[in-house]
Amino acid sequence: MLIWGSKGKMVAAGDGGTQYCDVCKEQRSFTHFASYKMRHIWFVIRWATGLQYHRRCATCHNLYDMPAPVQTDGLSGEAVKSKSPVPFFDRWGWAIAAGAIVLFIASAVVTGNREKAEEKLLIAAPKAGDIYQVAVDRFIPEAESQSLGSDYGVVRVERVDGDRVTLSLPRTVYNRAKGARQDISSGQARSDTYYEGTIEMPLATLKARHDDGAISNVVR
Repeated sequence: MLIWGSKGKMVAAGDGGTQYCDVCKEQRSFTHFASYKMRHIWFVIRWATGLQYHRRCATCHNLYDMPAPVQTDGLSGEAVKSKSPVPFFDRWGWAIAAGAIVLFIASAVVTGNREKAEEKLLIAAPKAGDIYQVAVDRFIPEAESQSLGSDYGVVRVERVDGDRVTLSLPRTVYNRAKGARQDISSGQARSDTYYEGTIEMPLATLKARHDDGAISNVVR
């Protein structure tokens, strides 16, 4: 769901000094203000548009449009860029959100790479009891599919004899990976009754299955 919109805002922009007021017809104290549109997506990704400066009479409160006020350097007397009166988050909310998204993606990539490296070590040295979430049609190409798409299931390492690995096969497979993940997280895949039948494959084949993505999760 996309939530977006805009809101008109006005903020104080400094002392305007004493000036002639066209309404009061005499010298009055003025305050500078700035108005703008704060646009947003999901209230967090923000940016400001349509910035306009005003001066307001302290007595009659009438607003007069004006160009951006110019500040001067106290030593040289030269004009310097004035600080924006728009709050930081209204100006840079979009950049903060973009930065957070980039950090999240980078963190996910780093975490994913670390998990893959850890999985490779576990696959290279399998132990009885290890559990693999697999895409059945790629892990056991000769198996008959039970759905129109890929079948997903959980296999367990029963024993390792040198470079030969014996794996137990699941009684149930799913047409979505979510079902296999839930069986692992709930502990069902730890039960002996979860499996029926075994297959044996060389360790090199097991490593190749992991490399080509047939094994998507390794739990020890």
